[in-house]
Amino acid sequence: MAVIALTIKRTITPHIRSCINSEDAWNTLQAMFGGRNATRIEFLKKQLDKIQMDEGDDIVEHLTKIRDLKEQFISIDEVIPEKDLVSKTLNSLPPSYLTFQTSLTLSLRANPKPLHFEELVALLLQEDQSRKNKSLQVDGMDHALVVHNKNKGKESAHHSTSSAGQSSEKSKGDSDKSKKK
Repeated sequence: MAVIALTIKRTITPHIRSCINSEDAWNTLQAMFGGRNATRIEFLKKQLDKIQMDEGDDIVEHLTKIRDLKEQFISIDEVIPEKDLVSKTLNSLPPSYLTFQTSLTLSLRANPKPLHFEELVALLLQEDQSRKNKSLQVDGMDHALVVHNKNKGKESAHHSTSSAGQSSEKSKGDSDKSKKK
């Protein structure tokens, strides 16, 4: 009984305080939190229906939220069909994933084998990595342009300084020639 009391939150302890033994405490806790609670199932379904990834959100965090909901369904013996979970996950993605969604949907039509949630997760993580790689390439190109343009600026500044130096030397030489005359 003491072990159970130590492992639960303080707010739950009053519910088992009057229990005579650990079996009684366990049964009380199971009645409170265990089993298929219709209200809990409805709550989780609503959570899954309204989950949405915003532009700029991390895909790993988003998929973790969905996976956590899936695990909560499993813990209450409620099965969410794979195709529903895949569909809800795809529909929760932001507009920037539209091309990914479209190409995946077209490839699924050609393939009679249904896509499992874990396969979708792997594809989304690959897509995320691909986007990060493209972003690095674009950033690298931007950096190269900046360096190139800075160097161009230095070259033209060097040329104008040299030209200015030459013309001042020329005029100095011209004035020296006129003095000699």
